[in-house]
This record gives sequence, C-alpha cells and structure tokens, in this order.
Amino acid sequence: DGLVKVEKYQDNIRNGLDWQNITVYFPGKKARLMNYECPLSEFQVFGIAASRYKNGFWLGSAENPALSFYDYLRDMIYPVKGDISMIQKVHQIYEENDSILWMTTSGTGLCRVLVKYLPDGTFEATHVKQFAFKEGKKDINDFFPMYVEGDSVMWLGSRGMGLIRFNFHTEAYKVYLLGGKDKFAINDILAICPDNNRLYLGTVSGLVQLASSSRSFSLISNFFRMLSLEAAHLHGHAVDRASGDQDARHEQDQQNRSRYQKPPFGGMSLSCHAEQM
Repeated sequence: DGLVKVEKYQDNIRNGLDWQNITVYFPGKKARLMNYECPLSEFQVFGIAASRYKNGFWLGSAENPALSFYDYLRDMIYPVKGDISMIQKVHQIYEENDSILWMTTSGTGLCRVLVKYLPDGTFEATHVKQFAFKEGKKDINDFFPMYVEGDSVMWLGSRGMGLIRFNFHTEAYKVYLLGGKDKFAINDILAICPDNNRLYLGTVSGLVQLASSSRSFSLISNFFRMLSLEAAHLHGHAVDRASGDQDARHEQDQQNRSRYQKPPFGGMSLSCHAEQM
C-alpha cells in the first residue's frame, strides 16, 4: 500500500507512534498517515535499494510502475520513464553502476535495465534485457532474492527451482537443485545470506546451510527439519558480525547438530513464519 516513512523513529520507539511523523508515498504524491486515503490502484513495494550514485533509493514494486526512484531532496517518488512494461513484480535491485540496474522479478526472470539520468532529475529506461534460465526443459523465471559476489557473480534464489550462479559478464550460469524428500519446498528460496564460505538460504522448508568448495555446493543441514517444524517459511535473515567468533560458532553448530539439538542461531537474525504440521 505504498512506501511509508517514519520520522524521528527513535523517539517513536521510546514514546509510542506519533501519526504526524508518518508519511505514505505513492509515485508523484504523498500524504500524512492521518490524512491518508487508500487509492483505487495499489502500489506494492517489494524491494528497496540505496543508490551509490544519486541521492535516493530505487523501489521495486508489482507493476505500473515496477521500477521507481525516491529522491531525498525533493522528498518524492518518481517512476522510471521509458518502456518497462515487460517488467513486473520486482523483488530485489542491484545497482552495478550509474547506468545499469539488475533486478529479480516474479514471472519475468532476471532483468537488466539501462537507465539515463534526465535534466529534470528523473530517470529513463533506454534498454531492457530479460535473461532466460532453464533446468532441463523447465523455464526458471520466478526469483525473489539476489546476492552479488565480487564484481561478476550473482546468486539467484528461485521459487521452486533452486539456486542459480550467474556470471553477469559472460552470461554463463549453473543451476543447483537441492536434494531432500521435500524437493520443491527446499528449492523454493526466499532469502540468501552469505557467511564466509557458506550460504544460508531461507526457504519454504526452513533455513538451509550450504558449504562451498571449488564452486560446488553441498547441503549441510536444514535446521527447521531437525526441529520437526514441517513448515517454516523463512523470508529474511542477516549475520550479526558482533555476536562472536564465526569458526567457534560453526564448531558448536556441528556438535549440537550431532545431538539433534536446536542449533545456536546466535549471530543470525531470523524472520520466519513457522507452522507445526
């Protein structure tokens, strides 16, 4: 239902929300929450990415527009101009440089958009390229998370078709399908978090840990299956670098897993919806 800004949020946390400090934004307009009326058309914001080159951030949304930009100085959202009608449901955005954006979408795959900064302070898309991925005869075009490694590699989490390693310079890719009895659920990836030589994947089947070696991956564990949570829909997680030594925690993880105890998630923040079946 739009982009929401909470001003003086630390005061709001301590003293309770002040509705006068909350603003709802739509492309080209904004309103204080107390005066806000839900428009007939929705503006579902799925992803936000700070710009390294302009004073604002990119917004990925469902459609019309699927891509827009929030300008800090003008305090307004501006849709990206040009023909981007083929892009829908943008979930994550990566700004490669001041004129190239990459975005994961639900239904239109991975897209690369060339943008141009206009004299009026807005952006125009001058070219859009969609990338097609396949596993056998199956198309893979539904993505939520993206993790960029170095200056040339993207890890893409697909809905039901596993993990993709994509070199966006050579356009070569490899599909990693994860094993297990619940194959579709564990390959339905909603979040990616790197940690040293490991990747943590938030999936419909729970939290999955992968260890990498020479660009190949092996499934270490599915934490929520070990806890007998039959459905644990994990949408996001992040490593807390201040919570202790990574190697020590990894060794303790191994010991706890060998005893089928709950692994110590200290060092990771988890956001999930779990259901006991």
